[in-house]
Amino acid sequence: MSKTTLLLTLPFGGALIVTMALGLKKTQAQSDLSGPSAYPSPTVASATSSYGKAPHPLAGVASIIEADIVDAQYTFDTSIGPRTSVTLDNIVVHAGNAPREKVFSQLGGPLPNGHYVRVSDLPVLHPGSRYILFFGASDSFYTPVWADLAFRVEAIGGRRIVLGPQGHPVTSFNSKGVSFGATQIVDPMTERDPLKPLARVTSFSASLPDIAAALDASSFGQAAKEAAKAVGAPLGTPSLRAAPRVQWNVEATLALPAL
Repeated sequence: MSKTTLLLTLPFGGALIVTMALGLKKTQAQSDLSGPSAYPSPTVASATSSYGKAPHPLAGVASIIEADIVDAQYTFDTSIGPRTSVTLDNIVVHAGNAPREKVFSQLGGPLPNGHYVRVSDLPVLHPGSRYILFFGASDSFYTPVWADLAFRVEAIGGRRIVLGPQGHPVTSFNSKGVSFGATQIVDPMTERDPLKPLARVTSFSASLPDIAAALDASSFGQAAKEAAKAVGAPLGTPSLRAAPRVQWNVEATLALPAL
């Protein structure tokens, strides 16, 4: 049987709506990423849509940690479906508490019948990389990473700078949004397989204005903690456990092929 990829897009709400509000998603289809306008930093405290007032992107954050991804594997469970399981190590806590678990999973991966499920709105975390991750307090079905808030840490010129989801350096972080530099340091699209490492940075100079202005991991963590506290985030102990569903492969508008 040939392999077929089944692409899921989360409903417009929950993680998707808050990441759009925080400005982590591009709002314009642009091939030229040299301009900072491709990565806006809107005010989000009063973000609204036709669906009503959106929650603040940081309102559900229980913990902000920095960790290495030391392993990634595919698993399958009849209750929680195909999963990509990742293992954390060398954890540093920036806000809240360290998770009780060092392993968590996200929806997505191969099915027993040869199909492959990929959820477009979930972060892709590569083994061999270090990230700052925001976790929620409750068990979750799709991912414990709250609202797609996963930031890559790269060592350049003796500093550990923080990159956004599209690989641009983070120049500021607060409760009103995130600012990114114009230079793309890493292109996450060069490797979409979550079991494979993403190439490390080797060719960028620390003297570039975007890199010089980038937040280092410590400054980013402190800024993120202050932003989360400012909006009343329930900082504490996060849950990395996957919440089962009655039928994992049935959504309100989508039914995946039977196994």
